[in-house]
Amino acid sequence: MIRLARISRLRRECGQTAVEFSLCALVFFMIVFGLLKVATIYGDYVALQHAARDGSRKGSVTRGTGNADSTAVTNAVTTAVKASSSFLSPTAMGITVTGLDSNVAPNGTLWEAHDRVQVTVTYPWKLDVLGLPIWSGTMSTTTQAIIE
Repeated sequence: MIRLARISRLRRECGQTAVEFSLCALVFFMIVFGLLKVATIYGDYVALQHAARDGSRKGSVTRGTGNADSTAVTNAVTTAVKASSSFLSPTAMGITVTGLDSNVAPNGTLWEAHDRVQVTVTYPWKLDVLGLPIWSGTMSTTTQAIIE
């Protein structure tokens, strides 16, 4: 009699383990995939910083022998930024190139030797886990270099 009661109780509880496992597994895998997505977003941010640095480096040496033309510098920087970011979408990037006067001897004339070029690059990001959108925004990085 006791054996029959124990067996019938075990039969009623056999689905409980599967339900508990499925609930715990769902939460566990959402956390794991969320961490992987955050790591991917951080990798995009590092690539964005690298692209901005490459763009500012290109802008600092584009001057040539005379004063630089702002359009030529902007085009050279934009090309360098888009070429540097191999796995980011170039069409989704926002690139702003600004000429800044020298810190040491400001004279009001931009794009000459010892002035600075500032490159700001923006890129959209979205955190979604298993297809569920959680958070989104735009990452941005700014880099400056001295014009040689």
